[in-house]
Amino acid sequence: MAEIYLRSGSAVYQARVRIDGVVKRISTGERSPIAAQQKADALEQQLTEAQIKPGDLTVTEAAARFFREHPKPLKPRTVLDYKNCLANVVEHLGDFPVRLLTEEKLREYINWKLARHTRGARKGARSGHVSLRRDLAFLSSLYSTARHWDCGITSNPGATISKKGLANARSRDTWLQPEDVDRLVAACTKEEHKRFIILAVYTGMRHQELLKLSWDEINLKKKTIFLDGRRTKNSSSREIPLMSAALNTLLSTPEHSRYGYVFKGKDGESAMFQMGRRWQAIRTRAGLPDVRIHDLRHTFASWLKQRGVAETTIMDLMGHKTRSMVQRYSHESPESRRRAVTVLETHF
Repeated sequence: MAEIYLRSGSAVYQARVRIDGVVKRISTGERSPIAAQQKADALEQQLTEAQIKPGDLTVTEAAARFFREHPKPLKPRTVLDYKNCLANVVEHLGDFPVRLLTEEKLREYINWKLARHTRGARKGARSGHVSLRRDLAFLSSLYSTARHWDCGITSNPGATISKKGLANARSRDTWLQPEDVDRLVAACTKEEHKRFIILAVYTGMRHQELLKLSWDEINLKKKTIFLDGRRTKNSSSREIPLMSAALNTLLSTPEHSRYGYVFKGKDGESAMFQMGRRWQAIRTRAGLPDVRIHDLRHTFASWLKQRGVAETTIMDLMGHKTRSMVQRYSHESPESRRRAVTVLETHF
């Protein structure tokens, strides 16, 4: 039991608590001896439980193991985002043993973070909501994985925490008009850059899917691109019919260059590493400084939707997956995909 006492001239009780044989003096903040004793005993118990024990994993150690042993290798950007979330958590809760995180402590963290951001402007409050959502998602993923380790975790403390009322990140709805695409293509100084833009707009492929596109994945006779599940974000393979614009830009590639990657790096063999700096120059010359590479993919989906193509078919072509829609769009036939791009082909 902790020992409480009053300092000379003070009405607030102090406490002597013993942790692993070491005495610590702590203010209880209470004026009543009964309340002070209860608080001192609770503090002593909490501090005793918080001591690192053999086999304990701190949250930073658990995160490092999580990054190494995640069932599906995490993308560098995801790891970076998760590390930012980890820093947020450690800032307030410290580098605690993971077994000690309770729903109560998690709610304490939520209240602290919301209060911290709502003191500022409205934009700051929304930013806090989005950041908190990411922190909670990281902790949930961490604890779901760590439950299978021998580190004292038996449940996910965030499983019962409701995110209702927390704002999501705002979606970006930028899509291009055909004349904007023409301006971007005209601003290119190299044929491979034009090819990249045309394929992005008329196939809806992701940035990294395009950079690592190989000629083995292209069937010029069938007019299709086939992406194996190992190449896609959601691990599901998909076949993309080629519209005339996409097919023609591939056919314009000299036959002797149709091997390996479509977009080759400086050594002429490896895949192009990134398009970022090239893209900045292109969009600046085109007079479209705010257009992102991802907006090319969004343009493909928007044009299809605006021409009445079924949402399930668009999801199939884009490689999007949700639990409620997976069964519906996974049965789309090659004929329905061909009809979808034909609708767009006819419009242009």
